[in-house]
Amino acid sequence: MGKLVIFLTTVLFLFFIIKQSRHFFKELKKEKIGYCLVVDKYEVEGRYILVFQQGQQEWALDCPYKIYQSVPILSRGSLTLYEKKFDSFEF
Repeated sequence: MGKLVIFLTTVLFLFFIIKQSRHFFKELKKEKIGYCLVVDKYEVEGRYILVFQQGQQEWALDCPYKIYQSVPILSRGSLTLYEKKFDSFEF
């Protein structure tokens, strides 16, 4: 009985270690651009595109329809990219 408890504890410990390490490496791929301004938004062939600006840099990124609808032009917020693609925009 004691060996079973030790075995299960070890398996669960390894499971959570692997889960946390995957989460950690996924977070490393996220790039926080910072505080940006939405300067334009448009639709092209069913793709919804928001144009973000920070200083002299601009990003035109595909985004989900729900976010496309809810974000007004000339709003400011924090932009996050995941593997050079849109991840989140928080007011």
